[in-house]
Amino acid sequence: AVFAALPDAPHFPCLLYEAALDAAPKDLGGKGLTIVLEPGEYDEVVDITGFSNRGAYNYLEIRGATNPGTGYPEDTHRVKSIVVGQNACVVSFVGLWIYGENGFGRAVSLNTPGVKMTYCTVKNENSASQGIVVGYYGHTLATLKNVAVDGYPQTGIGVDGACVVAVH
Repeated sequence: AVFAALPDAPHFPCLLYEAALDAAPKDLGGKGLTIVLEPGEYDEVVDITGFSNRGAYNYLEIRGATNPGTGYPEDTHRVKSIVVGQNACVVSFVGLWIYGENGFGRAVSLNTPGVKMTYCTVKNENSASQGIVVGYYGHTLATLKNVAVDGYPQTGIGVDGACVVAVH
């Protein structure tokens, strides 16, 4: 019933994403979950928190451009901001264009043990002061592979506390 009402909704892509994330079980039970976004603009702060039961194959992936290749994605899958914290699974983002900011002036906040960003563009189109901040609220191991960061007056990529970031 939720999905039947979505095509008439004024913000169809945002509601589709919210419905998918809300329907996701918080206890992934050692399994993986991939949410494939439709092209569009997701004018919201994506807050990924509370996923539990870490296992060998336990992950949550949010995928935008399905075949970003070796370059950076176009702005077909636009997300305002991303905040990741307090998860016991690997959280992965692929093929997204992040353009805005969260309440702390950051486009991306990564605060969980395992986070991956691949083929993403983080470009300041508003008044954000920081691009990607890793570990501000917790110990983080992050991998940034083919991630373009542009236009932030204070920090492009910042690492805080006892964190490790691999930048490729």
